[in-house]
Amino acid sequence: MQNEETKTMKQFLITLIIVIVGVVGIYLLTKYVVKKDSSTTDNSTTTEEKSYIDPNTAIVGTMLNKSSDEYYVIIYDKTKDNATTYYSIVSTYKAKDKALKVYTVDLSNSLNKKYIATDNKTNPKATNLEDLKFGEVTLLKVKNNKITEAYETTDAIKKALDVK
Repeated sequence: MQNEETKTMKQFLITLIIVIVGVVGIYLLTKYVVKKDSSTTDNSTTTEEKSYIDPNTAIVGTMLNKSSDEYYVIIYDKTKDNATTYYSIVSTYKAKDKALKVYTVDLSNSLNKKYIATDNKTNPKATNLEDLKFGEVTLLKVKNNKITEAYETTDAIKKALDVK
């Protein structure tokens, strides 16, 4: 009987030691993998760029809902070659003493693409947001959340903003 009890006790201890070694092994493996993963994550977060929301940029759907009573919205594709010309016009205007606020709508933004006039039939003074269509460049004057004036050529925009 003693022999059988000793044999059972040995089996129990061997099983217990195997379970303990297994748990410790899994713990150490997990600790190593998590440590390695967190060091990789730390490096990648330092190289990530911070998100920035430009308060002077709008989308067509929100351009009539700005807090200012009267302002301009210039609408053009920022990826086109002539985008620097429009940017320069707006910058020159903003430098004036009594310049109204100017918001920019980028037609290359996927949210604004449905407002591009594909058949050259622009409609910048539409009363319904869904009917708006814009060409290469458009300057809108907005007063009390309504479009009051629209200019669709570079010369007309310069004249409206009194920019040379």
